[in-house]
Amino acid sequence: VASDDTVLISDTSASGALRKMTRANFVSGIGGTNTPAFLVSKASDQSISQGTTTKVTFDNEVYDVGSCFASNKFTVPANEGGTYLLYYNIRINAGAASVVQYVQGAFYKNNAQLTRTEGLDYRNNNGGYSNLVTRSFAIPLDAGDYIEVYVDQAQSSGTPTVRGEGSGILMSTFGGYKIIE
Repeated sequence: VASDDTVLISDTSASGALRKMTRANFVSGIGGTNTPAFLVSKASDQSISQGTTTKVTFDNEVYDVGSCFASNKFTVPANEGGTYLLYYNIRINAGAASVVQYVQGAFYKNNAQLTRTEGLDYRNNNGGYSNLVTRSFAIPLDAGDYIEVYVDQAQSSGTPTVRGEGSGILMSTFGGYKIIE
């Protein structure tokens, strides 16, 4: 459909009269883009200490529309305040001889905890335990607000890690985008 094609609209306020409008005028103001938007991942494993809340350092930008991700945090660009959908998926690997008692992930907004989520654990193929903690969250943010991801864990042995990429698979990710309002 060309932008200068016409669309007929029935105007009920004028006793059913038909009105003409170009397609371009009819659809103006409809739609938009979900930007800024970003997705980052871990390229390599990150050790995390027991009983310590640790900031996850994402070192691989999959995409960053709007240049909003830097220094391991998402920052709302100037003039881009609004509602954002944010999410993370963090995989913790405990190793063959380790058992992770719990893992928690959290969003931090402007250096203050915003949410906390308990992770799921499962026995992996090499006899150790792995954990997955995932969260999605919609939140209104102002220009300059920033969001970071943290993890906390307790293990009975070994040194767990936040998993980086494995065979080209993104194991731990953090992403988000502005919701069209």
